[in-house]
Amino acid sequence: ERLPTDRIGFIVDSFKGSVGGATNMSRMAKHCYGCRVIQRLIEYCSAAQIADLLDETLACCMELATDQYGNYVVQHVMEHSSRPGDRQTLMAIVRNHILALSCHKYASNVIEKALSCGTSEERALLIQALVGDPG
Repeated sequence: ERLPTDRIGFIVDSFKGSVGGATNMSRMAKHCYGCRVIQRLIEYCSAAQIADLLDETLACCMELATDQYGNYVVQHVMEHSSRPGDRQTLMAIVRNHILALSCHKYASNVIEKALSCGTSEERALLIQALVGDPG
């Protein structure tokens, strides 16, 4: 059973704000159950409904990518965000940090997702960045 997306604004709103310097979204994205709630919001809500959540995921993507649970949120944005430009923004960040991310236990999952859900052009750019091929 699922609550209709037009009735879950209170859940999205609960991720706004911050506590002790950490935003509620990044804190929840790093929680074993919180990350699952965020993943479902990304899957079922419109981009307009969760725009702040998507913005914050993009802003904190390096921190989240290296987290045990946060990496799943980054992967979900990459695969499921319906907002134009989100995947491309994440792909660019991943490409710029590919060596560090690919050597990290959790962030390497983000690299794998980028390779599996990127376009052929995006995959080629990632591979070039990985092997150091200038063009």
